[in-house]
Amino acid sequence: MERIHLTKSEKRTLRGIKECGGKSVYVSAESYYLDVLSLQRKGLVDAVVNYDVVEDVRLTYAGKSYLAANPGLRNPTDWTKIAAIAACVAAVAATLVLFISCHHIM
Repeated sequence: MERIHLTKSEKRTLRGIKECGGKSVYVSAESYYLDVLSLQRKGLVDAVVNYDVVEDVRLTYAGKSYLAANPGLRNPTDWTKIAAIAACVAAVAATLVLFISCHHIM
């Protein structure tokens, strides 16, 4: 299953939902509410929300599969950024080598 980027708060909320074992959860904290909505948009949970209060939340089949495949909830690696950073480091190193070698020739 493809990894989904989750914030720390979303990870904490998803773990909490998993730990409650599919039982009803009644929480009115705003950050929890926003996390549940985000997880619902990502297809990981189903929630019943009334007037900004989460009345019931359960893992979907996709959420259970995601947790089984990615128990550490690690975010996907953005290889484009890593490649860009490596290219910048290589360019700086090549420039330094060029200046050092030119300095020794003179």
